[in-house]
Amino acid sequence: MINEKDLQKKKGFTLIELLVALSIIGMIFTFGFAYYQDFNRRQVVNQAAKELKNNLRLAQSKALAGEKPEGCQGQLEGYLVEFGLNEYIISAKCSLSGKVDSSSIVYPLVSGVQIVNSPGTIVFNVLSLGVSEPGVITLSGTNYSNEVEVKEGGEISIDDSVPYTSMPTPTPSPSPAPTPTCVEEGDVKIVYPGMPDCCPGLNPIGNYTINKAGQCQPLLGGEVCAYCPNGVCGLGEDYCNCPEDCGTLPTPTPSCVPEGGTKLTSPGAPDCCPGLALLVNYTIDEEGVCHPLYGGGVCAYCPDDQCGLGEDYCNCPEDCCADRFESCDVKPCCSPFTCQQFLFTERCF
Repeated sequence: MINEKDLQKKKGFTLIELLVALSIIGMIFTFGFAYYQDFNRRQVVNQAAKELKNNLRLAQSKALAGEKPEGCQGQLEGYLVEFGLNEYIISAKCSLSGKVDSSSIVYPLVSGVQIVNSPGTIVFNVLSLGVSEPGVITLSGTNYSNEVEVKEGGEISIDDSVPYTSMPTPTPSPSPAPTPTCVEEGDVKIVYPGMPDCCPGLNPIGNYTINKAGQCQPLLGGEVCAYCPNGVCGLGEDYCNCPEDCGTLPTPTPSCVPEGGTKLTSPGAPDCCPGLALLVNYTIDEEGVCHPLYGGGVCAYCPDDQCGLGEDYCNCPEDCCADRFESCDVKPCCSPFTCQQFLFTERCF
């Protein structure tokens, strides 16, 4: 005979207990998944802002180094950054040819992030401490926004505390953030009176760009703040400015300066490679007037009847401009001659 007490001892969970447990698990999962989505959206916008800052610094470094690409006619004026809704483009800008399309690099934004506010264009000037048309670039994603600010002196900073901006059209720029009291790791310390120093614990080291041959080429106007030496090759460090942490050159340093390179006037600096002539380094203003730059010259094949790397009508008129009575179909006329129609051709008079 079955005892009623034995049946009660074998009794399991009730349906209500199971439903309550499932409801609690569902609530925990819902809140956890929502928090994960929120964190992921914020990280997407923050990462896009960091990539934009790094690419702007790359354009700034090329401008400071005077890196003249192929197809640049005249004097290199700087590097142009154009902002769209879903992408931005970095190109070289020259005095005669303007924007060099062959040098343009398109940087698309990740899906879900857009540029909702920008100055339209920014130009990092060659061998100077500033930029043309500085401003704030606002990146907006789902529920989060981030700002990258480019100041007139060349400082580039990120502010991730801005309110969310969802409008796909340009909005008024907020008030500029106060100038930082010190320069953080990996950022450039501008060598100019009144500019902030490196943050405590950081040391100013040389700012270099490394060309395709592995050569270290110094960038003028600034120093990098880094923890050097500390045994770790960190932000802003490389084998050029901190060999103690990053090792030495992977290949032997060339003993001469190649075509288009800058020969420094400092003692012990390498000379131009064989066959190259040392030319004066010039900058050309808006009126086409040549102004010499001090501190180094340009190594180039001049004269060789070709306006090559490092040459312009200031330092190599034999290759880069046409003399009197010569044809001006390909090269501009040397000063003070002008291109005029003569019979069936155009010549310099």
